[in-house]
Amino acid sequence: MRSISNEAVELQNLRTDHVLRLNRDHIHSYTSNPTPAADGVIRGYLKLTVQVVVEGVDVSIRPTTRPGEAIPNTALSPERCDELAALLSQARLCLDQLVRNRASTVSREALNEVQQQIHQWLGYYLGSAIAEAFLSAPPVQAVPDKFPFKYCGLYQVARGRLAYLQWITSEQCG
Repeated sequence: MRSISNEAVELQNLRTDHVLRLNRDHIHSYTSNPTPAADGVIRGYLKLTVQVVVEGVDVSIRPTTRPGEAIPNTALSPERCDELAALLSQARLCLDQLVRNRASTVSREALNEVQQQIHQWLGYYLGSAIAEAFLSAPPVQAVPDKFPFKYCGLYQVARGRLAYLQWITSEQCG
């Protein structure tokens, strides 16, 4: 706890430096930690009527049904869903261009760039496990007619990643 007043408590995550102000009605109860800390910091446990949500540099709260219980399957905010949908659209466009341009250098570079952006975005907002799962998504076996054989693997991997991204988007954004 960074500060306490009659109206609110200000919390700070010492590792990430996120700061959040909670009003009194957001706090159900406080339990002290009986073990004194070596650094002199007083520690304890807050049972909240809200869930703290950290998305990258943003921190917010969402009401819970019961104090202290997490909200199951916390979805992304509408703004983050719009960003994810835009990345999904970019990936589809790049894949279409890859096929249309028969895997030209420019289309391969554009596809690689958007996949890197998606990987970074997923890691930042949904965590490294989701980002790595995106890179490891199983390839789709189908390949368009007359697609250059040399780049079939690239297409199959990109289609698999796109399918995974579509699934993540539907799971997170409904």
